[in-house]
Amino acid sequence: MRLPLVCCFLLLGCTVKHPSSTRASPTPQPSPTPLSLAGELKKPVSVLFDKVGTGRRLLEVEGGTVELQTGSRPVGIRGTRATLYQDGKPALVVSAPSVFYDSKKKVLRAEGGVEGHVLSRADQRRFQCDTLTWQPSARAVRGEGHVLAQYGALAQVSGSRVDADLQLNTLEVLP
Repeated sequence: MRLPLVCCFLLLGCTVKHPSSTRASPTPQPSPTPLSLAGELKKPVSVLFDKVGTGRRLLEVEGGTVELQTGSRPVGIRGTRATLYQDGKPALVVSAPSVFYDSKKKVLRAEGGVEGHVLSRADQRRFQCDTLTWQPSARAVRGEGHVLAQYGALAQVSGSRVDADLQLNTLEVLP
């Protein structure tokens, strides 16, 4: 009697399952974490070029790290010094404890005791502020918070905001 029953199972492709052969439900896999790479900058790195015009450099960052991250985090370069260029020539040097260029938002932000030095004139224009923002498309720089600007050895002006236009080569302090 057992032989015909076994033959039936073999012919129909059915097998008897043993309790040890049952599979457990798959465990949920954790979602992948965003890829993050960072490295130290050994020398100044040109990170932004004018693609519309002549291909001249617009921004160079030094003294920090490069951060390449995927997902919702920014991709950018963090340093302590940045040189902004106008028409392929250095126009403004910015130094701060944190200088970060976010390539997704296309903005440079410096924080924590920012010092700027305008290079395009002989009058030695310098300024200090709490934060600084630069968007390459506008070619304008805005510094905010505890602004102190110095125009050579003769004039010193304080205010709450400073605007620098790299194309027009101007530096304006606002109350």
